[in-house]
Amino acid sequence: MKQQLQTHLHQIANIIGARPTGSTANKEMVRYIEKHLLDCGLTVTKQDLPCVDWHNTGTTLSIDGQSCPIYTSDYSLPCDVKAPYICIDTLEKLQAASLTNQVLVMYGDLCQEALMPKNFPWYNPEEHQVIIKTLEEKNPLALITVSFHDSLPIPIIEDGDFSIPCAVTSRAELPFLLAHQDKELALTIDCNRTSTTAHNIIAHYGEGSKKVALSVHLDTKHNTPGALDDGTGIATLLTLASTLKAFSTPYQIELVFFNGEDCYNCIGESTYVATFLSTPEDYAFALNIDGIGMKDSKNSYSFYECTPAFTQIVHSTNTFDSIEEIEPWPQGDHMLFAFGGIPTIAMTSSQIFNILENVIHTEHDTLAQVDIIALEDMLYFCQKLLQMEFVLW
Repeated sequence: MKQQLQTHLHQIANIIGARPTGSTANKEMVRYIEKHLLDCGLTVTKQDLPCVDWHNTGTTLSIDGQSCPIYTSDYSLPCDVKAPYICIDTLEKLQAASLTNQVLVMYGDLCQEALMPKNFPWYNPEEHQVIIKTLEEKNPLALITVSFHDSLPIPIIEDGDFSIPCAVTSRAELPFLLAHQDKELALTIDCNRTSTTAHNIIAHYGEGSKKVALSVHLDTKHNTPGALDDGTGIATLLTLASTLKAFSTPYQIELVFFNGEDCYNCIGESTYVATFLSTPEDYAFALNIDGIGMKDSKNSYSFYECTPAFTQIVHSTNTFDSIEEIEPWPQGDHMLFAFGGIPTIAMTSSQIFNILENVIHTEHDTLAQVDIIALEDMLYFCQKLLQMEFVLW
């Protein structure tokens, strides 16, 4: 199985690479997954997902003849403006400002964290909604957000439904921006949005009276190969699909390849929940895989909506030194199943939370980050779980 895992990983991270929802590479990933599952003799369903395909060729910013490092916010609208600008750091100042024919530089209290997209379905704090609504009402020519990180331009807004061209710079550039507010800036954001269709892939195997859902996500952010996020998960499920006929399971196996986990509106998850998860009582349990197989890290599992008897069976099934239990964490597709009351296991790398800023979602998320032996252990662990009857919960 090691060779098959390596073959899939090479195709996913090296050949296909970055695969944001709706992109040409994303469609290629869907075709690759679908063909493999059909070749394994599984029944395959494709769910249509209306979405945005976004392309970016760069952003430039200059003030008084001096250039300033600037980066396009994913899914931004384009612009080419020369205009005065104003720097604002609080909601009160924003609500009082007139931004007609100006560019807004937003920083401070308004940029303490990433703002949730307008139509994000699972979590959308009122304070985020107020900021977004105020921005669109004020309607500046463009928006430059100042990252809460000193050196990394971590985006504050990534939203294909947001109506203002948007870019981001690091906090290290803020003094320069504040010092030149009496000058005119020139900002060019060269990008475009087009409407297209992406797909979830769901495959079924077996005749059990209860389902077990095993899920991963097939998309990435822009400009990242997504080896850990979630190439290792895809490779694991594809390899698992090849082995299903080699062992017996009391369940109907549902392999779910979500499209859109790294997209601003989670269109794939919403569509799946509205159809397959409309009857959560059909599921015995769910297992979500995202970020497994990281070098210099153990793999891990955590529990959601699980009884002590259920967790005890999982513990007894784990005979691998490379796999451990960790505390629950709320960010991931596993929460879709947990919210439905389904006993859920989330699998990831124990140390992956330490590389979220400088590896995950960046060009550094390559196969150099992957431990194929640890990945193989996780695959065997999944096989063992699928053969266990969880009769005690």
